[in-house]
Amino acid sequence: MHAVKILAGEIKNTLDMYIVAGNIVTYSQAQAYKEAGIDIARVGVGGGSACTTRLQAGVGFPQLSAVFETTETGIYVIADGGIKQPGDAAKALAAGAGIVMIGGMFAGTEETPGEVTGDKKHFRGQASRLYMDDFGVVVNGHRTAEGISTMVQLAGRVEHVVDNIMGGVKSSMSYVGAHNFKEFQQNAQFVRISDSTQLENQPHILNRV
Repeated sequence: MHAVKILAGEIKNTLDMYIVAGNIVTYSQAQAYKEAGIDIARVGVGGGSACTTRLQAGVGFPQLSAVFETTETGIYVIADGGIKQPGDAAKALAAGAGIVMIGGMFAGTEETPGEVTGDKKHFRGQASRLYMDDFGVVVNGHRTAEGISTMVQLAGRVEHVVDNIMGGVKSSMSYVGAHNFKEFQQNAQFVRISDSTQLENQPHILNRV
């Protein structure tokens, strides 16, 4: 963290530009970034769709909690990871993030790279063994692959996925009476839920016996 602060300060003083750094997950890390003059923090460790960091390294943090903690410092946050449905993007923004990073939801779209086989496309995590091999990253006693490669369903054009996400976020804002992100973050309320509520969140007809 100390090295990041020094480097960020040097870049900002030399080039007079906005600095984005990460990834972090805690209040103290975000506060240190803010004090170092870092403008934007990328937040999230272990929550990516193809990420195995929490399994391989035992390091990570619940994504929504990370957004809550880091935004508490007032630093601008990019929520990186954990977006599986449009509602996840809405919750990240309502929790205080200014931007969400999305990978897995776009993986099967026409615009993404990857070999197509039948109705599926190859998708690899950025820290997967295949990705590291292609970019000359050595896996040895000091580093391991922290992502997977898999096949995902074709998803058509990316614009349709983006439209669906935007529709979900706009609908979420309407439910809490928000006209903009500031009102969204002020009006949104978060509650703890049970396993029964998780089931209730799904279309009920699919759970009938």
